Amino acid sequence: MKQLTRLIGVILLIINIYSCDIHWYDPDKPKPGCLNQMPEETSIGANTFGCYINEELAALQGFFQQEGIATNFWGAYTRYVNGFWGEYSKSLDGNNIYTCMNLQANGELYYMYIKIYDTIYLGDNDCSIILELRGPKTLYGYIDNTINIINFDTIEHVISGRFDDITVPIQFTDSIVYISKGQFDIKYGTNF
Repeated sequence: MKQLTRLIGVILLIINIYSCDIHWYDPDKPKPGCLNQMPEETSIGANTFGCYINEELAALQGFFQQEGIATNFWGAYTRYVNGFWGEYSKSLDGNNIYTCMNLQANGELYYMYIKIYDTIYLGDNDCSIILELRGPKTLYGYIDNTINIINFDTIEHVISGRFDDITVPIQFTDSIVYISKGQFDIKYGTNF
């Protein structure tokens, strides 16, 4: 009986040791979470996001986006970068179809949501930017603006781009938030 108990203990120890090296994400990429510097600008689907919000760095290395899944399973304040290109209907009968690219970055003190409607081009694209700032009081802002798409690969499902000099008015206050030197490189999911 002692030998069986020892054997089970050794097996559990080995499983525990090896589980530390098993990742559900790509082990060649940095672990998901906040970065302490602006990520390198890439166009490979590295799931990175970075910008300055009121001159403070906001940078993330995100989770890999699985096909057809655009939700956050890890809790409201988990750090992630996410992309989803969806096809939607403006009517109940399924007519009036439009597409929308949804890009999300969820950091510790902010959440940024960029929506690009309909056709996506290389170069400047109209978009909507929704910003949530967390602190003693949560603040929200929204603005229609443009972002510059530098890579849009519908085969590999990668979208990369830049945004800069965006002033976002904060709801129910007289304050504004200034966003600058933004970039993203996201592997996105899709539903079509």
